Amino acid sequence: MFSPCAHYPRAREPAEDQFTMRSDYSDRLLGTEPNADAYSPTWSPDSKRIAYQRYASDDKDGVYVMNVDGGEATRIFTPEPGQGLYQAYSWLPDGSGLLLTRWLNGVDRIALLPMAGANASGPPRPLALGEFATFGPTISPDGKVLAFQSLETGKTTSYVVPFRPGGGTGRPVEVKTSVALSHQWAADGKGLFVQDERNHLVKVAVTAGAELTVSAPTEVCDLDALRVSRWTALPGGRFFMILKNQNEDDIASYNLVLNWAEILKQKMESAR
Repeated sequence: MFSPCAHYPRAREPAEDQFTMRSDYSDRLLGTEPNADAYSPTWSPDSKRIAYQRYASDDKDGVYVMNVDGGEATRIFTPEPGQGLYQAYSWLPDGSGLLLTRWLNGVDRIALLPMAGANASGPPRPLALGEFATFGPTISPDGKVLAFQSLETGKTTSYVVPFRPGGGTGRPVEVKTSVALSHQWAADGKGLFVQDERNHLVKVAVTAGAELTVSAPTEVCDLDALRVSRWTALPGGRFFMILKNQNEDDIASYNLVLNWAEILKQKMESAR
């Protein structure tokens, strides 16, 4: 995911450490500890900080903020025992809050952590988005519309909802696609890209007014045909995409070997 200034893309490595890379390809490793994972990074609006979840099943777990240029990470929220697991997802454009998901007893819920600069200014406030599991919150560039995912229809579906300062919400409007694996706002805030169950990328127009409206989806591309494993939308209608290598293709065949242990033993003896 690129920072708001579009100078730093971010990649998550298998060890779940966070990396930033400048547009000149110089990189920096962030949020690393030998025995802890760093999940779900999200950029601050000024591109100077990253919020993320630190998890190691110990008393240092929580939501942290770290300066991109280095220094120690600061824990801004520590869940009490039994409160569940919180993940950072989306910083509000004016920096006044950080959207989180809270996972407790197998159910996700979205909450808003109020912020003052790089520090939390209060506890997370749950958002009123219905009785079903909600997750994947991402705010529009102008901060007026929230996109999120829900299981209300029985499958993962994207919704958009008017968002007010302090975390108030209006009536959610369903984005009618065949399942929503992921979604992201277009840079102009007028459209939402959705990756559907076919692994196709589609776009809907989102129009604010007296009533929030969402258009029918239009096809952008077939991600499988392009061998895309990850994507993010950039300004100007461009995309940054990570392509699959040959080892990431779907398994097309299996080889069954009978008496494998005996054959291995024979090969090992012949190799001596």
